[in-house]
Amino acid sequence: MQDVVAGGVTSVTSSAWTLAYQLGFGAEYPLTARWSLDASYRYFATLAPELKDANGDTFETAVASHNLLFGARYHF
Repeated sequence: MQDVVAGGVTSVTSSAWTLAYQLGFGAEYPLTARWSLDASYRYFATLAPELKDANGDTFETAVASHNLLFGARYHF
């Protein structure tokens, strides 16, 4: 593959450290003495570090996610 051009794609040429944080909570419901169901929520986010693209222009981007988790547990 030669002369491949991708439009609208930003190439990042730098890296940075940033703070990340999360908040979570959950609940567990016992079905029997050994089995239970659980559900939990987690919010994860980072601050927006300043990065540089291939042209030398600076930009900021942050990451955030909302997660719902469901599970079954067997207690030994």
